[in-house]
Amino acid sequence: TVIGAELSSERFDLAVAALERLAHRQPTRFEISHRSAKVVRLCRRGKGNTGALCEVRLGSFFDVVSAEELSVATLMFLHVCLPEPVWPRVKRLVAGTTAGCRILSYEDLRKFWDAEDVCPFAHRGSPLLASTWERARGHPFHCFERAPPPSQASASGAQESAAQLSMSSGGRELARSSDPPAASAGRPRSGSGGDGGCLSAGSTPGDARMRAWG
Repeated sequence: TVIGAELSSERFDLAVAALERLAHRQPTRFEISHRSAKVVRLCRRGKGNTGALCEVRLGSFFDVVSAEELSVATLMFLHVCLPEPVWPRVKRLVAGTTAGCRILSYEDLRKFWDAEDVCPFAHRGSPLLASTWERARGHPFHCFERAPPPSQASASGAQESAAQLSMSSGGRELARSSDPPAASAGRPRSGSGGDGGCLSAGSTPGDARMRAWG
């Protein structure tokens, strides 16, 4: 499901025309299931409101997107200039998302939070993306991911530490048991087997996330 909010009536009309063209050219697959002056919804034919849909809405995203929709969003695009006077409203808006939600933003959201506040989003990179005003070089956009609440993060960190300790201990036991007795006597015990496995496993999720962003 995709929901798009457009403040400009001209661009809203362009989006509506695009949905109408798709429904006209693929009549067996898509249909306009809802139409009003400010909302047009395209659905897969036969699915009604229960299947995947694309809906465009005329108005500010501060007003036309519900708290329930924000809470289940997995990906947000904020391709718009956000002047400083609206930063508090933007912070309240994105606060309605849940852990794991990702945002691709024209603005660097980190500057919206001052030193006394903690930004609830982790920065995942700032790729150069082709745009109408920077077709060749590309313009920097900013990728963020909503972090879990502190209580969940602490619990997750404790579980990860316990798992790492278990892996490290297992590696050391394996190193001790595999060394010949004469060779191991008087030699510092190495934990590289367990620790190496732990670091490799710990780096994998982050690498996968960055590949997903790219």
